[in-house]
Amino acid sequence: MTAHKQGGFITVRVSSKEVNTFRDHFPCSGIPENTSFQFELDGRNGDLVDIVAWVNPDGLYEDYQGESVDSADFDHGSGLQALSLDATNLCVDNGMLPQWARRP
Repeated sequence: MTAHKQGGFITVRVSSKEVNTFRDHFPCSGIPENTSFQFELDGRNGDLVDIVAWVNPDGLYEDYQGESVDSADFDHGSGLQALSLDATNLCVDNGMLPQWARRP
């Protein structure tokens, strides 16, 4: 996971390799294999503003390419929420968001 501040927003990218590892620990996440994500957070409070997902069935290391899909198109259940909370907590850990923005 990598996080970058861009103006008033924070962009967190999660590679397909990281997502596949997450899926190994959360097998009923509903997140498709070889999917990479970009979460956009409000830099003031950590509110989730946008999610972009790419599904690349051809390979594990071609992140942020392939077919861009609406995350609502797959049955993500609580898996996508848990992944977005990990992204928010990464930003808190790196000092990009205040401590009170941490999500349980």
